[in-house]
Amino acid sequence: MSASVSALLNNPIFVGLYRLAGEGDPVVTTVGALTGESAQSAEAVSGAAGAGSVLVILDRIDVGEWRFDALLRRTAATGCRVLAVHSTAAEDANLSLLADRLGLVVLGVSDPWQFSVDLRDLLSNSRAVMADAVLRATHAGQRAGGSVENLLSVLLNTFQRSFILLDASGRPLTGADLLSDADRAAAGMLSGRGAPTTVELDSGGVLIACPVMSGAAREPWLAVLLPVRQSVEEASLSVVLDVASLAAGHRLAVARMVDEREARRRSALLGELIDTSADATPGLLRRALDAGWALDGWHIGIKVLAVGEVDLVARRSEVSDALAAEGIDANVVEQADGWAAWTTLPGEPRPESITRIAESIRAAQARLEPTMETWVGVGRAHDGPAGIGASLSEAGDAARLAGSRSQTGRFLHVDRLGLAQLLLAWTRTDTFQPAAAALLAPLRDSNGELLETLSTYLDEESSLAHTATRMGLHRNTVSSRIDRIQRLLSVDLADPETRLALHLACPTIAP
Repeated sequence: MSASVSALLNNPIFVGLYRLAGEGDPVVTTVGALTGESAQSAEAVSGAAGAGSVLVILDRIDVGEWRFDALLRRTAATGCRVLAVHSTAAEDANLSLLADRLGLVVLGVSDPWQFSVDLRDLLSNSRAVMADAVLRATHAGQRAGGSVENLLSVLLNTFQRSFILLDASGRPLTGADLLSDADRAAAGMLSGRGAPTTVELDSGGVLIACPVMSGAAREPWLAVLLPVRQSVEEASLSVVLDVASLAAGHRLAVARMVDEREARRRSALLGELIDTSADATPGLLRRALDAGWALDGWHIGIKVLAVGEVDLVARRSEVSDALAAEGIDANVVEQADGWAAWTTLPGEPRPESITRIAESIRAAQARLEPTMETWVGVGRAHDGPAGIGASLSEAGDAARLAGSRSQTGRFLHVDRLGLAQLLLAWTRTDTFQPAAAALLAPLRDSNGELLETLSTYLDEESSLAHTATRMGLHRNTVSSRIDRIQRLLSVDLADPETRLALHLACPTIAP
């Protein structure tokens, strides 16, 4: 086996190794060792060093003496390009000049004896080295706690390399995000099953990854990043990943069973709460409170529809985290088509507060966009336990309608104008009547004349003249009423969609 000088310097096995002098990155395949006294003999140096070797001087040597200059020349004469010495000297300009002229790299090392043994083992790639790697990986899996995070921490402490769990696109699922965007794209080419895969990265390093068999629809990968290519450590870590991936897979499978059980419990509890919210039993209310759900207060429902094949259980935490990152403290529950969520406020929110909350939910959706396409709807604020189901029902209708609204980013909030848009989708739902009533409520305090004027105006295809004739009014009176209606409803009757929605709503409301 072989390793470059840069690979040795980046290998955490070699503590206290540094470049003392010399440029370049020669590759080494063997190790020779001499005492300082024997190194004064050209014959001894010639027998211990040669092309592709590292010559290690086992005892301390003064790099400032003339005898060290002579050693450099004797070493270079053998074809050896790397010399390791026990020295704590700082960089020396004269030494650097001589090393560069001779084409040598001089390494400083704190413990030359241990360095020579470790390097010989590393370069030999012996079965003993592989067996030691398997043994340490097995012990790491036994010592680690029940989570994958604990396993990664123990692997880091054992092998002095950062291990990460990736999805098939190269996105970190847990562990540190060590990959650049370019490296992540390269990692997205992971393929194959059952054996470690090596991916060369644009950064010059290498990612070694092994699939983790956990029973998930798309298996994750356990990976380790090496900053530079080093074939010896690559072989050792491939064996480590083979063993560690089994330990990771067991932990993920157990965690998956727990998550699925909790998801079923949350979904059943929400369904029961919605079905019986008007007369919920004390036991049901207690279970909801035990789940951390606030029932009193004002609730704003959120529906997140997942587009395409999405693991709803595994990715629930991403939805919750995205909302939390935007300041939304929400309960999130898995459903057949996505997630139902709601946030609870202690008192009735003002319109500007509701607007800010909706903007924060839209920002949370944007956080999900890089890895997941969603349609998101937000309901109005409703109070009490029954308000959760009422707002979630509106949010669900809004989310389905949002799927056809690319201009709004597949997002729709049931504010007053959003409510007008939703009437088109709600004409066959139980929520249509109260939605229409809420939309037209500002017109109820005018003895019915504004509601009658609006209905007639829409029947007459928005013609002021025809409306005035039909109602026996002056055209200016009709025009004044229409202007007032638009102000009260905060709508623009020039918008054909709004006109159609209002036209559907008017017949359902008695003057």
